[in-house]
Amino acid sequence: MHTPEEDLWFFQNIVFKSNELTIVMGDEQIIGMMAIKDDWIEQLYLDPRHLRKGIGTKLLDQAKAQSSGTLKLMCFVENVDARAFYEAHGFKEMKRTSGSENEEGAPDILYEWQA
Repeated sequence: MHTPEEDLWFFQNIVFKSNELTIVMGDEQIIGMMAIKDDWIEQLYLDPRHLRKGIGTKLLDQAKAQSSGTLKLMCFVENVDARAFYEAHGFKEMKRTSGSENEEGAPDILYEWQA
């Protein structure tokens, strides 16, 4: 939806400045990242070549340990693999939206985890 320049601006000026970041390095490059603000996981991304290696689980475990006992996140309905991942780690579906409130216009799910 955005140019690489627009994405870079968003991450430099919004994500990096207003969230607590965890960066995972591998092969001298970023292979994963998580951005948290309060008890919201705002961003959780892994390089697709590094999926199913435990990196996402370690990031979620870190977020759980640092939380006040509750974590929330949004996930697109169409992202079946991510949904399965979050559900396997104890996140429960709280509500679905039509996508009218996100930029992509894609239906999504509010997930919540409680200790």
